[in-house]
This record gives sequence, C-alpha cells and structure tokens, in this order.
Amino acid sequence: HRRDLGGRRADGRLRGWCDVNAETLREEVAQMVDRATQGGVPAADALAGGASLAALGLDSLGMLRLVDAMELAYGIEIDAGGGSQRVGTLDDLVARILAASSR
Repeated sequence: HRRDLGGRRADGRLRGWCDVNAETLREEVAQMVDRATQGGVPAADALAGGASLAALGLDSLGMLRLVDAMELAYGIEIDAGGGSQRVGTLDDLVARILAASSR
C-alpha cells in the first residue's frame, strides 16, 4: 500500500516527506527489510545499525524485493545498481528515501 502524506505533486511523487518522523521511517524500512528477506535480516538487526544490510544477510533477491517495496510504498525510484553491496545500512536507505522524495 502506498502511504499518503499529503497528496501527489505534478510529477506523481508524494508530498510532505519533511513532516515524516525519521525514526518512524527507519522502523518502517526495517520492517520492509525483514519482509523482503523473509526474516533473514530481522528488523531488530537492521535497526541496531552499524553493519551493512549485505553483511547482515541481504542478498540480491532480497534487495530487489526491498527496492520494489520501497518504491511502491513511498512513490520514489531507487537506483539499485551495484546490487546488495551498494545498499549500505538502514540509515543509508532512509537517507535515499528522503533525498529521492525531496527532488
């Protein structure tokens, strides 16, 4: 399901990201990581920070699922070039979402 944060801009992306609590967004993305990896990378591990998601066990299939889920949920496009090694940490993903939605 797509999150409604104040409607859509003319280019189709969601509005209102500056009002989203970063911690809430971290928790949502951590849950997406858990679902995309079918529990292989638990949300709690992703939220603990420090290690890259690839180091925690995010593989290429999980990464594709995760990117798809984030794009659908937040109405943004994420460049997944380079595979799971380029994803980085949970905080890196949150920063990508915020940066992509503010363009």
